[in-house]
Amino acid sequence: MRISGVVVLPPLAKTLGISASMVGFLSSLFFYTYALSFVLWGTVADRIGSFKTCGISLVIAALASAVMAYAHTPFTIGLGRAMSGLGLSSAFTCIMLYSALSFSKEKYSLLVGTIMMIGHSGTVIAIAPLGAALDSLGITGVYLMMGAAAFLIGTLMLFFKNYDPVLKEEKKDSRPLSLSRFATDIADGTKIIKGNFPLLVIVMTWVTSAASISTLQGLWAVSWLQTSTGRGLYDCRTCATWISIGMVLGPAVGGFIVRKVSGSKRAFLSMCLLTQISWLFWMAASYFSKEMILLAAAGFLTGFFSGAAFVFMGNAVRELSPTRHTGTVIGLLNLMIYGLLIVFQWGTGFILDIFPVDVSTGTYSQIGYQIGFGAILLIQGYSFFLITKVRSFERNFL
Repeated sequence: MRISGVVVLPPLAKTLGISASMVGFLSSLFFYTYALSFVLWGTVADRIGSFKTCGISLVIAALASAVMAYAHTPFTIGLGRAMSGLGLSSAFTCIMLYSALSFSKEKYSLLVGTIMMIGHSGTVIAIAPLGAALDSLGITGVYLMMGAAAFLIGTLMLFFKNYDPVLKEEKKDSRPLSLSRFATDIADGTKIIKGNFPLLVIVMTWVTSAASISTLQGLWAVSWLQTSTGRGLYDCRTCATWISIGMVLGPAVGGFIVRKVSGSKRAFLSMCLLTQISWLFWMAASYFSKEMILLAAAGFLTGFFSGAAFVFMGNAVRELSPTRHTGTVIGLLNLMIYGLLIVFQWGTGFILDIFPVDVSTGTYSQIGYQIGFGAILLIQGYSFFLITKVRSFERNFL
């Protein structure tokens, strides 16, 4: 659901006559509610448990899919995207909070890698296979199918809520829910991050790199490939799927690596440098080449190294965050990721609108993509540079 917009929105935009900046805005509405509700769901999960919280939010996601199934105007598309963001945002925070409380440090890095691998596997389905389903079932059929799956999973989570270990008395936050409580949680998390420079650097690297890859993978990858190669939708969807495959395999490999080098500044910096190099490879391949194999390789490496680096970041967040505030820090981290993603998606759409569309093919300008994502890589590169200013990412060095 999260990146289904990369398949659905660009062709739908052409049908409705929507501009690139409007496509970016409608896509980003998902991330407005997705980002803003992270701290909300994290606070709720501290009190009623991860199972119940995730179950409620998935029922909301199912309703959002029903709206998207019958959306034929910018307003209804935007409403569906916004509801989807609200309904899906609890999943990552709940599973990370559950894992942090339920598993040892030794098992956590491998578990985070596995969680991310499984989570990103959905992005493989969201491009080429989802595109094929879209061609055969149509937008209505695809979204009704996804909504039914979300409703079923949400119902099962609610049914098994009493098995949630987060509800154990010694781990449960019994403070009542209130708007002031949410505000206090945000303030506490902000102070923790600002007061711990290694944690601040981890947060900045995760925020910029996650927003960067999500802007490519979740919105512009297919249409960028059409611009670069001149090939049809099916070929470009298949090629873009290799980004998602990299995002699946990267965390799996990263989980094994982090077990050996947890807290190592050199290993983390090396992984981030490989991420930046793979991005430059993608940029160069999209500008100079029309070969699908080369572009697929560049996309795979970009997804792979980004995904592997996320495991380093996730392990460091657990290591550097106070145990009682892990959920708050994770929620605030994701709030910032998707806040920046909104800026990146809207910003790239704005830049693309500056350059003329190819009249014969209807594709956006290659120069627009290079400028937009070039600016994103400068921001990401600066966050990676800050890693050199940190002595260590281990708790005992603080």
